[in-house]
Amino acid sequence: MTKTNTRFRIAKTHSIHDFVNLTPRSWSKVSFSIIEKVIDFTPIEKLLHRLYKRVGRPPYSKLALFKAVLLQRLEGWQFDTVLVKKLHEIKEYRRFCRFKRKKIPSHDTISRFKRILPIKLLDRIFFKLDEELAALGTFEKDDLAIDATEILTYSNSFKRTDSEAGIGHKSDKRHFHGYWELLTVGTRSEMIRLPPLTSPGDKHQILQMKELLSELPKHSHLKYTHILADGIFDTQEIQQIILDDLKKLPVIKYNPKKSKIKRLKDLSNVNWRFFNPLLADIPAYHRKYNERTAAERFNGRLKDGTYVRRSNVRGLKNNHKFVYFGIITLQIITLTLQYLIKNTQKMCQPSLKNFLGGNN
Repeated sequence: MTKTNTRFRIAKTHSIHDFVNLTPRSWSKVSFSIIEKVIDFTPIEKLLHRLYKRVGRPPYSKLALFKAVLLQRLEGWQFDTVLVKKLHEIKEYRRFCRFKRKKIPSHDTISRFKRILPIKLLDRIFFKLDEELAALGTFEKDDLAIDATEILTYSNSFKRTDSEAGIGHKSDKRHFHGYWELLTVGTRSEMIRLPPLTSPGDKHQILQMKELLSELPKHSHLKYTHILADGIFDTQEIQQIILDDLKKLPVIKYNPKKSKIKRLKDLSNVNWRFFNPLLADIPAYHRKYNERTAAERFNGRLKDGTYVRRSNVRGLKNNHKFVYFGIITLQIITLTLQYLIKNTQKMCQPSLKNFLGGNN
């Protein structure tokens, strides 16, 4: 996805110093204007090409609509009406999406595009971006951290407008109305590796975890040795699936709920948890578990960076897409960062010849 026969130009709103000091965690420095200068969306355009066909007036460019939704997540506009208003007002936004001043879609057109976009197509875009990130060495020495995070609906205690959502419990005293998103994140890269798994808030996370673990063998591109998770997944069944079926090592926080023994080191050696060979060194086990915080940081970046903490759509499928667009946005930001970091080590204005899609 490179812009061939062009050279990278530093955006006017950023200094060369900003790019020289980029790190893999500099997500806040990547704006839509930087993405525009670095990423060529041609491979995504090819995936979107056969999305739908219609008789009559030529439809809007599918890539332009896709980039409009991407812009919406980058800028944090919850409603499509706000997106359309900004496209009318600001030339730079129209340039990014490739809309003409007098040919901007209505909010109904953008909403319809989101509805008809198949999840399988989003999966193909997700894995294409994941493949390119892997080619840049983003996921070297990664293990997998699995964590569930809540997505709230626009509702209150008296009127719940989304009938497919459910009441979930963060703890005995904290609950919410919305959906669970089960995310699989690289511990070193702090980037998601598999599509999100969405379920109503009243579905138990253990059931989600079983579903996810059953899918892991299908993804042979993932290279890892440990699976990290928090204490809610501390069950004998989950740990046996990881050890026996997946042939991986579980690193799951000890959950003392309904137990008189509150610390892992005080458990008897005959406890079922000690079938895990990692527990031969409990301090090292705890140090390894600390890497699970990568999933927490990704969750925070997803919610605050792409504004998906509270959903403004109804239904499980639409909420899944709502979060999915935020995840793809983070993938594109990370891809932009990784490329800039590698090339600013050589020169301030690198050629984009070998960038994503450059050989297509």
